[in-house]
Amino acid sequence: MEAEDLKKHFPELTSRFFSAGETILYQGELPRTAYVVKSGLIKIYSISVNGEERIVDFGVGGEILASSWVFGNASSTLYYYQAIEDCDLYEISRSDLLTYLKTSKAASVMLERVNGQYTAAMLRITALEQARARDKILFTFYYLLQRFGKEIVPGWYTIHLSLTHQMVADLVGLTRETTAVELSSIKKTKVLSYKRQKYLVHKNRLLKAIGEDTFANITF
Repeated sequence: MEAEDLKKHFPELTSRFFSAGETILYQGELPRTAYVVKSGLIKIYSISVNGEERIVDFGVGGEILASSWVFGNASSTLYYYQAIEDCDLYEISRSDLLTYLKTSKAASVMLERVNGQYTAAMLRITALEQARARDKILFTFYYLLQRFGKEIVPGWYTIHLSLTHQMVADLVGLTRETTAVELSSIKKTKVLSYKRQKYLVHKNRLLKAIGEDTFANITF
């Protein structure tokens, strides 16, 4: 949904600020209110029995946090939600949000957004199914391209996230050292380029490296 449309529908809607590094919701927590991202970037993750962090996804503007709880599919939050950068979140009661989402305009926008997230989730699963570390990373960047990419010049997309090697490792379930080596190797093929945690990806070269013509049919 469009966060500003939500504000127009509820003029008295308030927002809450979370600074970078602050935890917004804890796994297993029963939220007191629903949150819709107004601005900022949020990391959604779980912690394994070994104490290892595993990133599930990222939350960006217009997205609902802990949506499984909001829609009644879970009695509490399923993951941890942490601000990667300073964030502003709209606070709204779950009942008011659900009522708003039944309006035709909101439902249409929500359906389009959810469909995009579903497609991205399938790419995430495909990435995790790969046996080789290199393929895990390549498919993960296709997921990032579909979910957060924006074409800046023909063929080249920027990923609207600041990603450390550790964060990429947490996305694919590899060690930081292995991830760094593989990223350096992929960079030499000019499939992607990165500097100061910012990534550029060449879509056609990435698809060729993946070797799956079917995925070329995905539109962003």
